[in-house]
Amino acid sequence: AVVSTQSTGVEEMNDDSSKNEPRWIIMYFDYNMESDGRLTGKEIMLKWCPDGVKVKSRMTFASSSKGLTDALNGFKALVVQADELDEIDDLLPRFQKGLLK
Repeated sequence: AVVSTQSTGVEEMNDDSSKNEPRWIIMYFDYNMESDGRLTGKEIMLKWCPDGVKVKSRMTFASSSKGLTDALNGFKALVVQADELDEIDDLLPRFQKGLLK
């Protein structure tokens, strides 16, 4: 697994040669609330497991996810499962409308 502190766009992940491998992506999401325009942010742990992943890899990823979240003591983040890039693109509007907390 590659750990990066650099900001990587969703588009770059789509072009990645390993895009059909499951991975955990931890990011801090800054956004403005639609209701009052205030700037706020949220930590997200994205569980990326696209549809093209082999069954064995998908099962290993699913069973490892619980162990990873348990090992991150004190880390409070919203855990979101995504299988397609459109699901990631939909996160910002959902945060801005207050649908995700």
